[in-house]
Amino acid sequence: MNSERKLVGPHSSGKRNNNGQRLIDFAHEHNLFIMNTFYKIKANRKWTWISSNGNVKNEIDFIMTNKPKLFMDVSVINQLSFYTDHRMVRDRLHESQLKQSRKNIKRIKQHVILPIPQPVLKDLEQALQSRIIELKSIQEKYDIFEQTIKEIENKNAQNKAVKDKIGREAREHIMKRSILSKEKPKIEKK
Repeated sequence: MNSERKLVGPHSSGKRNNNGQRLIDFAHEHNLFIMNTFYKIKANRKWTWISSNGNVKNEIDFIMTNKPKLFMDVSVINQLSFYTDHRMVRDRLHESQLKQSRKNIKRIKQHVILPIPQPVLKDLEQALQSRIIELKSIQEKYDIFEQTIKEIENKNAQNKAVKDKIGREAREHIMKRSILSKEKPKIEKK
């Protein structure tokens, strides 16, 4: 009984039935405190369930915790905008730490350097070997280098645009299917 007084506060009400005793046993077994019983609530605000005929009102919904010092208050909300035979139980908690704003972290955009594909490097090397040897000034070499890169880029873009997405074999099957569907005899419905 003494250990029960630690788990159940001084403001419990009504007679305890078997379910109430099972709740106390559960709280005792798991070292939980029944917070509804630690705060004084008016009798007309204490009940959490009402019978369908409105004659019987009981306190059957509880908040249980193993850290009772976090709680400031427990109350019952008596008016909600949906139909139910239960009333909502709510609590107020102590805020243990002041809420701190998030620190702004400036994100540095890092450029990812992608490797140049081997075929592009070979095309570039072949195109530049013949052109750059003849030129004398650095500006002329740079201009030819830039022009060659643009040409290779355009060539690769055209190759990608022409590239068949489904493949030669699949395209042949599609053509065969369209020819067969045209040749298929139509069945007349009677």
